[in-house]
Amino acid sequence: MANLNGGYQMIETMRELVRFCVYDKPKPAGSKRGFAIPVKGQPGKSRVVITDSCKGGPAWRTAVQDAARKVYKDNPVQGESLAVKFIFYVRRPKSHFRTGRYSAFLRDSAPQDPITRPDLLKLARAAEDALTGIIYDDDSRTVKMHLEERYGNVAGVQIIVIVGGKNGDEGREEFGSYDAGRTVKETAND
Repeated sequence: MANLNGGYQMIETMRELVRFCVYDKPKPAGSKRGFAIPVKGQPGKSRVVITDSCKGGPAWRTAVQDAARKVYKDNPVQGESLAVKFIFYVRRPKSHFRTGRYSAFLRDSAPQDPITRPDLLKLARAAEDALTGIIYDDDSRTVKMHLEERYGNVAGVQIIVIVGGKNGDEGREEFGSYDAGRTVKETAND
């Protein structure tokens, strides 16, 4: 059923499926590398081994999976679209702080946001992949994603997964919307 703005009314109500935190230093989904290993006793046969270039990546994904399993006991979501929010927290380096009796205060030159490696998309990819098979059956169900990276007292990630309906208009209320049909001029007049 069409509404006035050209979209469709929600068939099902959006609902927050799960919200949890993982307290560990986030690791990115590194580049993958594959190579063939010959099978013993079978000339001409080999098996493929895929390795991840990120050290600590498998441990990070396991930490995300363990935390997800603790808070989500149902079967993975199937047939519905999802909105996912990842807020990554990294510790500030000691060089951002003053010295002496003012060591609890930031230097004037300390950046407000963590503009460092690894990049935010690779962090999100690792966390999103870790949730596959636990929260959802396939990460391609994610139709909206909100990513942030902040400084925090503890390193980790906060993950929020919202289930929409089956009609493709999910997540708008939670994360705001962008109407691709509007021109830049119309948007600027809001």
